[in-house]
Formats: sequence, C-alpha cells, structure tokens
Amino acid sequence: MNGSGKSTLIKLALGLYRPLNGKVLLDGTDLADWDREALARRFGVLFQPSTNFKMTARDNIEVGVGLAPMSDEALARATELGLADEVIADLPEGYNSRLSKRFVDGIEMSGGQWKRLALARAYANPDADCVILDEPTAALDANAEAELLKRPRDGTGLIIISHRLSNLRPTDQIIMLEKGRLIEQGDHDALVEKGGAYATMFNVQAKAYR
Repeated sequence: MNGSGKSTLIKLALGLYRPLNGKVLLDGTDLADWDREALARRFGVLFQPSTNFKMTARDNIEVGVGLAPMSDEALARATELGLADEVIADLPEGYNSRLSKRFVDGIEMSGGQWKRLALARAYANPDADCVILDEPTAALDANAEAELLKRPRDGTGLIIISHRLSNLRPTDQIIMLEKGRLIEQGDHDALVEKGGAYATMFNVQAKAYR
C-alpha cells in the first residue's frame, strides 16, 4: 500500500538512512561499520522517482558508477539489461546526445525512454551482488515490462518494489508491508491460498483483466 514504508526500507538497507533502533546487517556486519564505497559497490539501484539528468545519455548511465568512465562493453551491457538499446539507437548522437532542451541541440525524451535510461543506470555496476528496482515498470509499455521480468538473473539478487502485483508472481519471496510493518511473507501461490491482504489486493487488480 502507499505509505507502507517500502522505499524507506530500501534506503535503510542501502545505508542511506540510519535506523533509530536496532541495526541493519550485511554479511553479519553493521552497515554503520561498512566503508561507504565498498557498500555502494554491492548494489545497483533504481529509485522512485528516478532522476533525469540534464547531461548526455552516456553520463546518465555512468552516474550509476559515480560518473566513472565505462568501457564500451560495460556500457553496452548496462544498456541491454536496462532495455535501453532502442532509446540509444534513436538518439541522433547515440550515447553522446545531450538530453535537455536547455541545450541548443538537446533532445527531450518521453517518460518511458527516461525510465529505460534509469534502468540502464541501475545495471551500470557490473560488480553488484544485488539490484534493487523501485517501481521499475511504472512508465514501461507491456512488452518492455514482460521483457524486463523474464530476464535471467545470472546469480545477481533482485529486489523489486511494486504496486503491480503481476510483477511479483515469478519472485521467490514476497514481503507485504502495512504502515511500516511486515504483515505477510511467502511466494505468490502460498499468499493467494492464504486468502489474506495480498490475495485480496491481487484479486482486485486481476478483475480488470478478466
């Protein structure tokens, strides 16, 4: 539900927020004791809302690694995983196209195109053990949404925050929050069979497609 604490929980998990009580552990070590750069290298993140940087397309992706220069191979990998190949191909100067009408030669993109660049940014870090995507399909068309969710994980953990419960069906574990508390946990089939809050919300959304 809106306001249940999903995005806050992710920011706690990333060490961007410090808990008022208790602690967050990664590999058994309190995040407060982690080196900030070492911690950042463990994750790739798409925040909601995502930022549209008034820079080049390349810069928008390289922000995901602190604007460190990326090789052509690394850039192509992030672009593919972020479903941004077509976006780059349609830009007049490709990765070097400047993205803002603030520039004389700047390009303004649609919400869906910006979202794909933000997804590529989340995948810019090749060393990430876990990719966290907060509402990744909010501005994607149905085909792009399906393509994103069926991609192989290749050993990388994936955490998705979503109001669209159809996105969560293939996941190993679903955590449902309400007012900052965990109220249900399990895979899709188990939660539907339970008939609780998740099942109720899923059936409400599913009615639109029946």
